[in-house]
Amino acid sequence: MRPARALLLAAALLLPAGCERESAAPTVTAAARAARADQSTAGWNSHELRTLRSLALARLPPPPPSPGNRHADAPLARALGARLFTDTRLSANGRISCASCHQPDRHFSDGLPRARGIATLSRHTPSLLGVAWSPWQFWDGRADSLWAQAAQPLHNAREQGLSAARLLSVLEQHYRGPYEQLFGPLPARLAGADDELRLFSNAGKALEAYERQLRPQPSRFDDYLASLDQHHPGTVLNSSELHGLRLFMGRGQCLRCHFGPLLSNHGFHNTGLASRSDGVPDAGRDTGLALLLADPLNCQGRFHDSQPATCPQLHHVRRHAPEWLGAFKVPSLRGVAATAPYMHDGRFATLEAVVQHYVRAPNPDGDHGHTELRPLTLDAGEQQSLADFLKTL
Repeated sequence: MRPARALLLAAALLLPAGCERESAAPTVTAAARAARADQSTAGWNSHELRTLRSLALARLPPPPPSPGNRHADAPLARALGARLFTDTRLSANGRISCASCHQPDRHFSDGLPRARGIATLSRHTPSLLGVAWSPWQFWDGRADSLWAQAAQPLHNAREQGLSAARLLSVLEQHYRGPYEQLFGPLPARLAGADDELRLFSNAGKALEAYERQLRPQPSRFDDYLASLDQHHPGTVLNSSELHGLRLFMGRGQCLRCHFGPLLSNHGFHNTGLASRSDGVPDAGRDTGLALLLADPLNCQGRFHDSQPATCPQLHHVRRHAPEWLGAFKVPSLRGVAATAPYMHDGRFATLEAVVQHYVRAPNPDGDHGHTELRPLTLDAGEQQSLADFLKTL
């Protein structure tokens, strides 16, 4: 036997039994391979898949540091904050707490068009889920930390209306132990504005420690994303919801502002709603910046625990920029189906109404400030599909 033939025979004997049958099978065409790939990824291309995966709640990192609050991640502060959050004694009338507006069973919102404390406020109660990841607080961004935000409703006359003297009394009678372990001795009396602000800021820091732990839970949308990674998308979303997701990713232009695991860029935009539903203009971020810079609890203030604080977010903001007039913070879309009504003044009762507003896009110069919206070309069926998708979040 010739050496070459011997080598070929040996190689044939070493082949697994199935190889001969495989070589005899019909060649898999490029179209068939594409069909298999299309089935395993539900028709999304590689760029779309990367974008989709960037929206997964599993991608949400731990809460960012809170340099102004040295107790932000302390278990004792978290426990104290949880108790303060539901304590109605921290109000002028003894009936209002943080949880009155931020109700856990309503995704930490309240279901009302506008918040109702001691009086009815001018804006809707936003959800607190995921609030620790936002660098700005309130619809107008007038607080640059979660603890500074938490302190404001306590003493706001229209919200909880709490005086510093009453706060001191409640802390002395009910919270002295944990408060003093965290912040040092309570003052025997309040000697002036500094003592009062210190008391409110410390209460805010305990509340922040609790609120930092509030994060949204996975939704059907996350189940769908997980099914893509497992290559069996199946029927997690129905056809209308899937069509709505494609519109969300494309012609709906939603990703311009709603991206990342919390589906928000945490920025400020004018969407043509600067005049409230009662017709009163609301300057939004333009006024919020002025309030922020005047706030003694801001990053540059003496109650910030990291001194000297660098505060780059304050150094680089532009006052009275045209884009701030009538601009409001982009909310997270996580749990959005459970936080109706919508927008900063709660004017829209349904997600369908919100989508219709974005499709119509009011006159760019017809309201307070200059809206960024431009009309969308979505028919009635597409609008419903987009709303159906939003409900999966």
